[in-house]
Amino acid sequence: MSMKAQLKKVQKDLESAQAELNKLYDLFDSLEKTVGGVKAVKPAKAKPAPKKAAPKKKAKSKPKAAPKGTATERVLGLISKSPEGISTDDLIKRTGLERKTVYGVLNKAKKQKKIKSPKRGTYVSA
Repeated sequence: MSMKAQLKKVQKDLESAQAELNKLYDLFDSLEKTVGGVKAVKPAKAKPAPKKAAPKKKAKSKPKAAPKGTATERVLGLISKSPEGISTDDLIKRTGLERKTVYGVLNKAKKQKKIKSPKRGTYVSA
């Protein structure tokens, strides 16, 4: 089949599809007139669920004092008080700092030669 014949076939298919669409549009218009232009009813908004009762608070104990000093001061202070060395996990627990922060302080202090690491994960003052 030649290219010209294929294009004519596609054109006929498109024309028949257009005719079908026109029929559907006419049907839709007649249905709309029959209904009389009734507006669609919006669904009612759902009522919010009742709020749950707030959990009971535990008896207040004395609030912990916020650690004093910067992250660097806190980490280096603990290292200097531990002559045998202190692990990274202990530093994280005892300072209350995030792991990322503690590692950042340790790396900076090692570059400045303020601390050293005799074995992996353990730090002592230099």
